[in-house]
This record gives sequence, C-alpha cells and structure tokens, in this order.
Amino acid sequence: MDKLLIVVGGGVLQEKTFEETKKQGLKTLLIDGAEDCWCRSLTDYFILNSTKRLGTNVSKVEEFLKEHPELNLVGVYTQGTDVAVTVACLASAFGKSGIPFEVAMRTNNKILMREAFEMCGIPQPQFSANKTDFFSFPFVIKSVDNCASRGLTIVRNADEIPQAVENAKKFSSNKEYISEDFIDGKEYSVDTVVYKGVVYPAGISDRIFLDKDNYAIQDGSITPSFLPSETQEKMYALMQRCASALGVTQGAFKGDLIVDTEGQILPLEVAARLSGGFDSQWRKPLSFGINLIKATIDLACGKELDFADLIPKWSKFSQTFTVFPKPGIIKEIKGLEELRNLPGIKFFALTKHVGELVEYKTCADRVIHIIAVADTYEQLQEAIKKTRQTVEFITE
Repeated sequence: MDKLLIVVGGGVLQEKTFEETKKQGLKTLLIDGAEDCWCRSLTDYFILNSTKRLGTNVSKVEEFLKEHPELNLVGVYTQGTDVAVTVACLASAFGKSGIPFEVAMRTNNKILMREAFEMCGIPQPQFSANKTDFFSFPFVIKSVDNCASRGLTIVRNADEIPQAVENAKKFSSNKEYISEDFIDGKEYSVDTVVYKGVVYPAGISDRIFLDKDNYAIQDGSITPSFLPSETQEKMYALMQRCASALGVTQGAFKGDLIVDTEGQILPLEVAARLSGGFDSQWRKPLSFGINLIKATIDLACGKELDFADLIPKWSKFSQTFTVFPKPGIIKEIKGLEELRNLPGIKFFALTKHVGELVEYKTCADRVIHIIAVADTYEQLQEAIKKTRQTVEFITE
C-alpha cells in the first residue's frame, strides 16, 4: 500500500512540503479552499474544501479513504499555515500522531493562549477579551485566531476604537477580539521542534518592520539573529515555558517574541506550526543547512525525531524582503526577468499582479517576497540593494 500524508493548506509556503514528500515517497492529499491554490499541481489527490471547516473535512477524508483502499494514511500535516485545529481534528479522527484538539485550540485562539500563560505566570502584555476600557494609548486590538497581522490595529485615540474592533472581528472565525498593551521593542521569529515534551532550538530570525502607525507591516526578516547567544538561550527557555503552559508535547512550535525597551522578553503569540514568511521553509535551511520540514513531517507520521535534521551544518546570512510601491492599481511590473539572474537571489513570489490594488494594512498585503542568501552580511545587503534597483511596480 502507498503511504498517504494529508496536507492542509496549499499556499506558496507549502511548496517545500511537497518537495519533501516526494523525496520520502509519500503520496499526498491536499485540502484547500481554492481550486487554483499554489500547490494544486504538486499533489497526488485534492479535496476542495475550506481548511477551517472541521466536520466536513473529516467526512470528506472518510469518503476519500473508502474510495482509495490502496492508500495507507500515515499522518496529517501543515506548516506555515494557521490550521493547527484542523490538523488536530483530522489526526484525532483517524488515529494519527498529533497534539490533542484542546491543545491546538489554545495555540490558535489568542484569548485561550493568554489565559494559559497567565495561569502559569509567564510574563506577557496586559490583555483583555472583547473589552477596551482599561487600556492607555496606544494599545493593540486584533483578531482572535488569524495570522500575518490580519485584523490588527494599533489604536492611538478613542475615535479609532470602533473601526479597530470591527476590523478584528472581521478576521476572527468566532467574531471575537482581543486587546493588548502595545509593546515597544524589537520582534523575533523563533522556530522550535517539540519532541517528547522538550523544546529543541531550530533558529531565530530578526523581524524587520516599517514604522508602525495604525498597522504592523513587516518588510521581512534576517537569519541568523544578531541577538547575543545569552538572549537567544533565554528565548528558547521561554518557548519551553510556553509549550508546557499550552500542553504542546510534540511537533512544530514557533513563537513571535519581542524584546522590550527594558530588555524583557515577552511572547506576542505562539503557534503549533513552523514559522511563515518563507523563514522555516527557505531561509533557515539556507542559513543553517537544517531541515525543519522533514523533521516535522516525520513527527506527524509517528516517527522518531532525527536530530540530524536540526543540527546546523553551516552559517550563512539570508533575508526575506520586499519592495513597497505606492498604493494604487498596479499598471506595470518591471525587472522580474532580471531578478531571476541576480547573484544571491534564491526565490521570489509575486502576491499582487497587474490590475490589482496595492494597500498596506496587513503583512499579507506585500506585493512580492524575495529571498537572498550570501556568505557575509555585506554581500547580502549588496544583493538586496541591486534587487531594489531592479524591480519596480508602476501604480496609479
């Protein structure tokens, strides 16, 4: 019988998943709500369904497996996509490896997450569920269970609160929202793999943002981190506390952490998946020679963790970055063919095309993601400089 892995979510970040499954000889069943999703052509089998619909996904997979008795389901997987609850639901329904449903809920719902951290005494921003009445300005209102800063607004006066609440509720599956202190500091993306309850380091990246007004728009991130090793060790220790508080004992576990102006490390949020932003998929492998996707696919299939997948083989600088055209309708895109041949550029993905609107309210609104790698930081910045001089979006 052929071994089958269910992959939930078919966006661009999952491309590396399908590269790995082919290496391992696994058949794949992709579930996505878009017939033309990025990875549609890479999978062996496909179910068209929202990745958030739990019951119908279970029933559709049941029907699929009855129709394909030649396939042996070995696991359920995602990475870089906020569908941990769906993965847990499917894994539980079919008796496969994964975190319990209630644990997945705590990693996905920011209110439950904050409450769990509070119970365990983990330092974090002051928060409130569905209320805004005791915060000083500025503070943050955001969706309960979304990513890429969708539904997030930095509120700077009382007049902005109603619209911010509506924006957050629009991007929450249950129409709730959470309010939090705005923490001034530098943000970091921390990847780990949890195995038998122990958190193992898998790379830290320094996140780069535009100046924050009402929205948090990320330019990209750079690996390896410039943080002192002592601070990085403290971050991994905090990730262990967070995993224990939420009940995560197995699988990918990533955190968005911040070091505030007083040097305190706080969790902005965590998730039971690998990091997005092409970080764990492209850049940490480029920077360190590690294979986070293989490691976490193995765990999803009930295998032992191969620690060799997490041991750095080298150290190079890599960066995800973008270009920011003026808001408006894209009329022309210049320089893409030249970009393919620039030294140090490993990959790029367009998210906006001619005729589409450019505006900046979430991290998902960036028009292009570009990945560069080099042996030195100076070489890396030279590659980025050339790219910014080459690629141009004409808008009006």
